[in-house]
Amino acid sequence: MAKADRQRKAHLGLKKRKGRKLQSRGFPTRIYQTTHVTGGTIMGIDPHTSVVSPHLQHWDAENLFVVGASNYPFNAGYNPTGPLGALALRLGGDLHSYVEQPRAL
Repeated sequence: MAKADRQRKAHLGLKKRKGRKLQSRGFPTRIYQTTHVTGGTIMGIDPHTSVVSPHLQHWDAENLFVVGASNYPFNAGYNPTGPLGALALRLGGDLHSYVEQPRAL
């Protein structure tokens, strides 16, 4: 049996046995796609619908840069470490340029 199938079976068993008790205490009992927490400082091209620019520069604080899984609007269901590494590397180049000449990137 695949790991995902075992996890689903275990979750369904727990939900059946303990679901009502967990829900009554405020804990959700739905099956989650992933446990990698994302969101909070969404990256985008519009300051009205995002917190940071595609260069990870905060729209309202020019000298504030945010890099992390919080930049994703949602998790695609895969480990976000690889793309985050790429964003961090790109931010390194952007910061080098910013330090030489502070501005909106």
